[in-house]
Amino acid sequence: MKQFRLSDLKFGTKILLGFSVIILLFAANAFYTMTMLYLERDQLIQINAEYVPATDYSTKIQTHWLKSRYHIIRYAKGEGLDEAKTGQAHADSAHTLITQAMEMVQKPTLRKK
Repeated sequence: MKQFRLSDLKFGTKILLGFSVIILLFAANAFYTMTMLYLERDQLIQINAEYVPATDYSTKIQTHWLKSRYHIIRYAKGEGLDEAKTGQAHADSAHTLITQAMEMVQKPTLRKK
Protein backbone atom coordinates (compact mmCIF):
# COMPACT_ATOMS: atom_id res chain seq x y z
CA MET A 1 0.00 0.00 0.00
CA LYS A 2 1.32 3.37 -1.03
CA GLN A 3 1.51 6.13 1.61
CA PHE A 4 -0.05 9.54 0.96
CA ARG A 5 2.49 12.35 0.81
CA LEU A 6 1.81 16.01 0.34
CA SER A 7 4.87 16.29 -1.85
CA ASP A 8 3.29 13.88 -4.36
CA LEU A 9 0.44 16.32 -5.11
CA LYS A 10 0.50 18.72 -8.00
CA PHE A 11 1.04 22.42 -7.38
CA GLY A 12 -2.56 23.33 -8.27
CA THR A 13 -3.94 20.75 -5.86
CA LYS A 14 -1.73 22.07 -3.04
CA ILE A 15 -2.97 25.61 -3.68
CA LEU A 16 -6.58 24.40 -3.75
CA LEU A 17 -6.15 22.53 -0.45
CA GLY A 18 -4.49 25.56 1.16
CA PHE A 19 -7.31 27.89 0.13
CA SER A 20 -9.88 25.31 1.25
CA VAL A 21 -8.33 25.22 4.72
CA ILE A 22 -8.35 29.02 4.89
CA ILE A 23 -11.99 29.16 3.79
CA LEU A 24 -12.93 26.56 6.41
CA LEU A 25 -11.16 28.60 9.10
CA PHE A 26 -13.01 31.74 8.02
CA ALA A 27 -16.33 29.86 8.06
CA ALA A 28 -15.66 28.52 11.56
CA ASN A 29 -14.70 32.01 12.75
CA ALA A 30 -17.85 33.50 11.20
CA PHE A 31 -20.02 30.86 12.86
CA TYR A 32 -18.42 31.50 16.25
CA THR A 33 -18.74 35.28 15.85
CA MET A 34 -22.40 35.08 14.81
CA THR A 35 -23.16 32.83 17.78
CA MET A 36 -21.52 35.26 20.19
CA LEU A 37 -23.31 38.23 18.60
CA TYR A 38 -26.63 36.43 18.93
CA LEU A 39 -25.99 35.84 22.64
CA GLU A 40 -24.94 39.48 23.12
CA ARG A 41 -28.09 40.60 21.30
CA ASP A 42 -30.25 38.67 23.77
CA GLN A 43 -28.42 40.28 26.69
CA LEU A 44 -28.84 43.76 25.18
CA ILE A 45 -32.55 43.20 24.67
CA GLN A 46 -32.86 42.22 28.33
CA ILE A 47 -30.86 45.25 29.47
CA ASN A 48 -32.98 47.57 27.33
CA ALA A 49 -36.18 46.06 28.68
CA GLU A 50 -35.01 46.64 32.24
CA TYR A 51 -33.04 49.88 32.25
CA VAL A 52 -34.43 52.06 29.45
CA PRO A 53 -37.86 52.49 31.12
CA ALA A 54 -36.11 53.39 34.39
CA THR A 55 -34.02 55.99 32.57
CA ASP A 56 -37.17 57.39 30.93
CA TYR A 57 -38.84 57.73 34.31
CA SER A 58 -35.73 59.37 35.72
CA THR A 59 -35.69 61.95 32.93
CA LYS A 60 -39.40 62.70 33.29
CA ILE A 61 -39.12 63.06 37.08
CA GLN A 62 -36.19 65.43 36.74
CA THR A 63 -38.01 67.51 34.12
CA HIS A 64 -41.17 67.88 36.23
CA TRP A 65 -39.16 68.61 39.37
CA LEU A 66 -37.16 71.37 37.61
CA LYS A 67 -40.32 72.89 36.14
CA SER A 68 -41.95 72.80 39.57
CA ARG A 69 -38.97 74.50 41.14
CA TYR A 70 -38.88 77.14 38.39
CA HIS A 71 -42.56 78.07 38.85
CA ILE A 72 -42.38 78.08 42.64
CA ILE A 73 -39.36 80.42 42.55
CA ARG A 74 -41.27 82.70 40.18
CA TYR A 75 -44.19 82.67 42.64
CA ALA A 76 -41.81 83.50 45.50
CA LYS A 77 -40.55 86.49 43.51
CA GLY A 78 -44.12 87.79 43.26
CA GLU A 79 -45.14 86.61 39.79
CA GLY A 80 -48.64 85.59 40.88
CA LEU A 81 -50.64 82.71 42.26
CA ASP A 82 -50.83 81.00 38.84
CA GLU A 83 -47.11 80.29 39.09
CA ALA A 84 -47.64 78.50 42.42
CA LYS A 85 -50.49 76.45 40.97
CA THR A 86 -48.40 75.50 37.94
CA GLY A 87 -45.48 74.61 40.19
CA GLN A 88 -47.72 72.47 42.39
CA ALA A 89 -49.11 70.70 39.30
CA HIS A 90 -45.57 69.82 38.17
CA ALA A 91 -44.69 68.64 41.69
CA ASP A 92 -47.79 66.40 41.69
CA SER A 93 -46.78 65.03 38.29
CA ALA A 94 -43.30 64.28 39.61
CA HIS A 95 -44.83 62.49 42.61
CA THR A 96 -47.05 60.39 40.32
CA LEU A 97 -44.05 59.49 38.18
CA ILE A 98 -42.03 58.51 41.25
CA THR A 99 -44.87 56.21 42.35
CA GLN A 100 -45.04 54.62 38.89
CA ALA A 101 -41.26 54.22 38.78
CA MET A 102 -41.26 52.52 42.20
CA GLU A 103 -43.92 50.07 41.03
CA MET A 104 -41.90 49.31 37.88
CA VAL A 105 -38.63 48.82 39.79
CA GLN A 106 -40.27 46.44 42.24
CA LYS A 107 -41.42 44.06 39.50
CA PRO A 108 -39.78 40.64 39.85
CA THR A 109 -38.34 40.77 36.32
CA LEU A 110 -36.23 43.80 37.24
CA ARG A 111 -34.76 42.42 40.44
CA LYS A 112 -31.21 41.19 40.25
CA LYS A 113 -30.85 37.47 40.66
